[in-house]
Amino acid sequence: MGLIDMASGTWATELMRRLHLNPEQFVPLAQPGSVIGELSEAAARQCGLRAGLPIVAGAGDGQSAGLGANITEVGKAYLNLGTAMVSGAHAERYVADRAFRTLCSPIAGAYVLEEVLGGGTFTVSWFVENFAADLRKIELSVSAEEVLETAARKLPPGALGLMLVPYWNAVMPPFWDAKATGIMLGWTGAHRREHFYRAILEGIAYEHRLAMEGIAAATGQPINEFI
Repeated sequence: MGLIDMASGTWATELMRRLHLNPEQFVPLAQPGSVIGELSEAAARQCGLRAGLPIVAGAGDGQSAGLGANITEVGKAYLNLGTAMVSGAHAERYVADRAFRTLCSPIAGAYVLEEVLGGGTFTVSWFVENFAADLRKIELSVSAEEVLETAARKLPPGALGLMLVPYWNAVMPPFWDAKATGIMLGWTGAHRREHFYRAILEGIAYEHRLAMEGIAAATGQPINEFI
């Protein structure tokens, strides 16, 4: 990805030469969705598929998720809450900024402006495993997360002043710091683990807002809808 001149859709040959790489050793680039060949007889025998099937240029996993969520116009973004939190907005023109990473869209000629928070639901799981394992031992029809969710829901927004910066797995945009760590501020004797749990959820939400506001500022286009 770092060797492609994404604005022109070609290999960044000048950069490659500075890195002592030979552009002639790299494969031709193809637009996502374009047919680049067909399945050979030998490969078909190994795969159990029919020879001659078209081979189509694909796209990255998150970008394909955005296409599946119909993020095909500006002002819309997808949100994937997994171990990492990933969100991406559609862009018709190339734009680069530290607030996000710019990727080729599955739609030829377009782009995906993406944020990644490594400590997404990983942070939630980490907390439950290390500070609420006892809730998993209770024979109930609900999960430990549901117990914490119920308790946290009764708290006012702000978790009584407890604030969390969710960099349990470092941080990518907008700070790009592989050594960044998580931060918890505002402890008092009034706080319990449900406050910690709510602060985690709020911290993740604020981090998402920070990233999305960065995308909106760089493009001049507000994001009005999340899928």
